[in-house]
Amino acid sequence: MQVKQIFPPASDRQTWIDALKKTQNRKLKKVVMEKAKNIMTEPIPDFTASLFMNYIRNGNRNKYETPYFQRRINLGILALAETFEYKGRYIDRIIDYIWEITSEHTWCVPAHCWLKDDPFPEFPVGVVDLFNSETGFVLALVMNLLENEIKAVSPNFVKMVRDEIDKRIAEPLEKGPAPFWFEGVNNWTPWCCNNSLGAIVWALRDEPERQEKLVDTLHTAIKNFIRLYPEDGFCFEGPAYWVVSPGRMLYFLEQLGVWHDEPKIKKMAEYIADTRMSAERSMNFGDSRSISAVTPWIIYRFGEKVGSEPLKSMAMESLIDYDNTVVVKNIFDALSYIFWLPQQNKKAKFSGREFAFYEKTQFFIMRKNGAVLAAKRGHAWSHHHMDIGHFMLFFNGEPIIIDRGSSEYTKDTFNNNRFKNDILNAKAHNVLHFNNIDQFEEAPPAPGAMTCSKTEDFISCRMDTTTSYVPEAKVKSCVRELVYDCNAKVLNLIDSWELETDSNDIYANFFTPAKVVQHDGKLFIGKVAVTFDGCDFIVEKVKITDFSQLANWGKSLNRIQIRKKSAKKGNWHLSFELK
Repeated sequence: MQVKQIFPPASDRQTWIDALKKTQNRKLKKVVMEKAKNIMTEPIPDFTASLFMNYIRNGNRNKYETPYFQRRINLGILALAETFEYKGRYIDRIIDYIWEITSEHTWCVPAHCWLKDDPFPEFPVGVVDLFNSETGFVLALVMNLLENEIKAVSPNFVKMVRDEIDKRIAEPLEKGPAPFWFEGVNNWTPWCCNNSLGAIVWALRDEPERQEKLVDTLHTAIKNFIRLYPEDGFCFEGPAYWVVSPGRMLYFLEQLGVWHDEPKIKKMAEYIADTRMSAERSMNFGDSRSISAVTPWIIYRFGEKVGSEPLKSMAMESLIDYDNTVVVKNIFDALSYIFWLPQQNKKAKFSGREFAFYEKTQFFIMRKNGAVLAAKRGHAWSHHHMDIGHFMLFFNGEPIIIDRGSSEYTKDTFNNNRFKNDILNAKAHNVLHFNNIDQFEEAPPAPGAMTCSKTEDFISCRMDTTTSYVPEAKVKSCVRELVYDCNAKVLNLIDSWELETDSNDIYANFFTPAKVVQHDGKLFIGKVAVTFDGCDFIVEKVKITDFSQLANWGKSLNRIQIRKKSAKKGNWHLSFELK
């Protein structure tokens, strides 16, 4: 097994000259050079001990993490600028940034330092987390690009960088205790493994025995991740996390120089194509963004590896008018963008599956006649919300019924207060509420509770959500059916229930960013007419203050609340005209 650097150094001028013949790379260079010009004169982002303590004192992550990440972004941009231009103009500023980063007391962010009463960790911090390892990877990539050029200034500086990566990443992994992410349970495994591998490929290249042992350890963790991943290939953490889950696994295997050629890998890869709701937005159940963080370089490379035309077409279509300011936020993404993508094709058009059912993880996606429908049953897992039975609907690229997605991460996002947040609990999802009593916070698995089918005339999905409700809700049965009439181009939603009590208040909240108006006895959500049978509704505007929600939806959303007084048994029926 021969680990390798997968991108050429700046000194390989002909390779870099050839890369810049691609249209999209010339556009990227323009963005990089403009940003680098500003970085050269701006002060290096600074952060204080007080900012570090913000996390413990008030739960805020952003005040510390914003300058922390900006340092790494700026370093990557400067390294790319020097590689493009190759005149030595940026070398001293690159050294300045590396000096500041290697001088940080820890490369871990406060949220990952396992802090309790003391707002600071015990120093030195021996935790290899997502961003400690990512910092090592960024430094290693910069040094791989420009080591000879920096060494011409100071060989001792290069040795210092190598020693810092060894001390902060390699040694803690060697001496233990073994981090939890070795087990392969979530996105931490491929993310940390890829970062750590990238760091030691450069830092331990002169110590092959140490490097080989660590590589074997990291590869075992990746194999654990693949083994534990759902058999149907669904990324339960959502498309935003797919990039740093199977997406980082791809990077790892590229650096490792091996490929795991098994059917599950193709399923893991093609999941991302199924999540596409529109050119701009993705299916975003759980802690995931709606606005697509599409990474065409990863998607296309995966398409090549697993032989998937949907992945390739998705990548190439998303490349048209791609926002290059996104690419430059990570130097490893920028390098992949430069070398993994073919020449941009402005005629590229995505072609996705009409019907996809992930039976094991219980997710369903349909795209037909301009309508895209996604629904989930599932159960509690990493980054989940209280949303069992929830669905989202788009029509002709416009969001009609949405999942609000992620909220701003704070100290309470991943503790016992998580579901006090009305963006994460059932109030933000179109599941049924019985007498103002909600679902379990940690709902158990329910094998067979979701079934889907497709015929020439109908595409349907049935979800039994009975076991997702706490005993106090007194739910004997709760079933949601979504049936799309392919000929009439109508989506029918039928919710039915049976409770133990006679007099019940039942409601569900539907959120939309579209304009909502009433006329001719119908409610129009954008251009979609909706009729209601067996229930009343009210429409309210909901103001948004959460930072993450503002980025996804703007300053407000419309909430359509469906209500009904019901005896023990009841139902309602909504029809969406998608014409």
